[in-house]
Amino acid sequence: MREELWSLGEKYDSAYFKAYAERARAFSHYQRGRLDQARELLQSSLYFFERAGNGAMANITRLDLALLDSHRGHARTALDDARRALDTLRALNCGQGLEELGHSIFGAVAREAGELDLAERHLLNSAKVSKRKGAKQILTGAYLHLAQLYTCRNQPRQADDYLAKALALASRYSYRVFWDWHRPTVLAQCLRALETGIHPGYAEYLLGYWFGNEALEPLAALAERVQGARRKEIRAVMARLKGEPWPEETGFTGAGSGVELPPAGIPGIRIRLFGNLEVVIDGVAVPEKAWQTRKVKTLFKYLVLHKGRRVTREQLMELLWPEAEPDSAAVSLRVTLSRLRRALTPAGVETKGKTPFFGDERGTIWFNPNKDYTLDTEEFDQKVKMGLMDLESGNEAGARVRLEQALELYRGDLLEEDLYEDWAAAERERLQLIYLDTLQTLARLYTEAGANANHDRARGLLQRALVVNPYREETYLALMELYRSAGQTGEALRLFERCRKVLAEEFGVQPGREMLKLVEEIKISG
Repeated sequence: MREELWSLGEKYDSAYFKAYAERARAFSHYQRGRLDQARELLQSSLYFFERAGNGAMANITRLDLALLDSHRGHARTALDDARRALDTLRALNCGQGLEELGHSIFGAVAREAGELDLAERHLLNSAKVSKRKGAKQILTGAYLHLAQLYTCRNQPRQADDYLAKALALASRYSYRVFWDWHRPTVLAQCLRALETGIHPGYAEYLLGYWFGNEALEPLAALAERVQGARRKEIRAVMARLKGEPWPEETGFTGAGSGVELPPAGIPGIRIRLFGNLEVVIDGVAVPEKAWQTRKVKTLFKYLVLHKGRRVTREQLMELLWPEAEPDSAAVSLRVTLSRLRRALTPAGVETKGKTPFFGDERGTIWFNPNKDYTLDTEEFDQKVKMGLMDLESGNEAGARVRLEQALELYRGDLLEEDLYEDWAAAERERLQLIYLDTLQTLARLYTEAGANANHDRARGLLQRALVVNPYREETYLALMELYRSAGQTGEALRLFERCRKVLAEEFGVQPGREMLKLVEEIKISG
């Protein structure tokens, strides 16, 4: 894409295309830690944005340069440059989330300069407006910078809260790039996530993707600071980064949040329906362009979701072409099925013959459940069932391992790209309820196990549940109980007020008797 933009810029002598091409090149270098090359390319991008008359992006680029300079040891000068750029940006009254992005970058620069109160104001402003506008990627970056800010302030509760929010969003939407990118912040917060158990799978994925072996030294230092199972988990992460086998007794599978691709050469077909569709065949992902059309992709997802069940051609025609005449829809279905086979055949999938990936017989089509494949939703169900069986038999340690493995598979709600499709709604709701119940069950197990580290993990799990469903009263109740047991009665009461407000605004109801009783007990004991 970077080269294509530059080629367009050259072809049409377009400063606009050249500006974005240089910006993309700059971030590619910065994300890999090549600071001098990144700065040179950002300067070039700024030149082209100014030539194109794009004042908003010119000032965003100045803010980027300031944040990069703060990384290079010029924090105070960078803050002055960033202040001028933000003032100019705000005067332009630009849209597209650029002002919110500007506040987030400025907040990060201010933090690096030691102006923590100033940084807090701008980062909270960015988060508030981005959340209201639904600018999730900017919001993710602002949350990550707030986590770093509160880490610098030695306020671990706030740091963990914002880190959980940031990684929940990043994992759900498969973000690995944040527009207000700051390499030291990403590294520090990924390490913190592994230390505290906040979305450790996605943190490992980001470390592996952006830092590789560079992360080994800080991981080794972290492993020396922690104890027990957490130390084993971090050493397992190090082993995976080095490509070594890891000790299975850790119970840490290395699957992360399910976003990373398996190493090349792993045989078989791996299908992921959590988050957005991902199909990996013998270690190689099926590229987006292979599907050709949305209908081809939808047909594949529908058949996999109804695995083992024969679906009539009429059902598929009604699903994909509800307004078309039957004869026209039948032709379209034949073409779409042919394209689906062509999408998978180059990757070595048998789509015809005695044991095809898709059966097609007597007016019905179906996904063959006997083929060599793995499906993340099936694995998730199985891990949860095994964990609950362990729990029933009294094996709580085994239950924790199984349920953690299940959570690692859940990288987002089922087929989020089809959020408004009726055919996926029931299964999405079923899996989300299992996920929420699993979070709560695992939180209870960690709470009952005692020790501060376990309580921290339990709190992170319950906070994650509230990100997914902020209306679930039993989750608020469990988290309030956890705060009370830790002596954090103020936090428990603030959480109650949050629950009361959400329920009143969304449903016009008040919390139930059990929560009101807990609140009275907290007030009396306090």
